[in-house]
Amino acid sequence: MLIEEDAGILCCLAEVEGVRDIVSGGTSASRQRASRAGAEAQGESDKDQMRAVVAHLIEEFHADL
Repeated sequence: MLIEEDAGILCCLAEVEGVRDIVSGGTSASRQRASRAGAEAQGESDKDQMRAVVAHLIEEFHADL
């Protein structure tokens, strides 16, 4: 990696490597919008669409524990 040495000195190598995850998987906001769009496509009400987003956030939070 081009900036590996600098990131190591600044003790942020893991954070810099995490950028690859954002590029490949999108931001949390893009995943939330996709969750809502999926619920909307299934004919869910606005309230249930937001519940789908919250359920998605809970899943993502627990995945890192």
